[in-house]
Amino acid sequence: MSDLSQGEVNFLFTNLEGSVRMWEQHPLAMPAAMAQHDALIVAAVEGNQGHIFQNLGDSLCAAFSTASDALQAALVIQRSFASATWGELQLKVKIALQCGPAELREGEYFGPPTLNRLARMLAVAHPGQILLSSAMYNRIAQQLPAAVNVRDMGERRLRDLARAEHVYQLAAPDLPASFPPLRTLDSRPNNLPAPATAFIG
Repeated sequence: MSDLSQGEVNFLFTNLEGSVRMWEQHPLAMPAAMAQHDALIVAAVEGNQGHIFQNLGDSLCAAFSTASDALQAALVIQRSFASATWGELQLKVKIALQCGPAELREGEYFGPPTLNRLARMLAVAHPGQILLSSAMYNRIAQQLPAAVNVRDMGERRLRDLARAEHVYQLAAPDLPASFPPLRTLDSRPNNLPAPATAFIG
């Protein structure tokens, strides 16, 4: 997109877990694998009207004007990684989606409540998984793509955050659906389907 979103922004963060270990064990294969990693994510983000505003090597941060674009980009990323040919490596990323207020300063976003919560949610996910915050779920509940659904993972306590986050998992028939329990401070996993509307309770 030509202009970065401002105000209420839809964010997508990715992370390649275990990248340090892979660099140690496969130093010759990793440069090509990481180039492919970046290319797949950039193509998915830009192909859905998003903009990558930060690349931390094993983590990429993107912003979107609409929640549906962010959601579609997340699905494309996981599908692209699952179908890609990686050679001796098989890279998998975890993804978290969040929306909320953020301020744009010199091409980067600042908004601690929004971005800190997103980073903590990404940290508890597993490779191949897509997690949504409650705010993001409320935006996309009525506009999910065909055959895509959302699983309610329950209220979860995230490190350093006083308020628990109601976490959801995005699920699609052509993507893995079963993962270990979220690595949150509590130990009450839940994998019930989410209600079909944004009304909860």
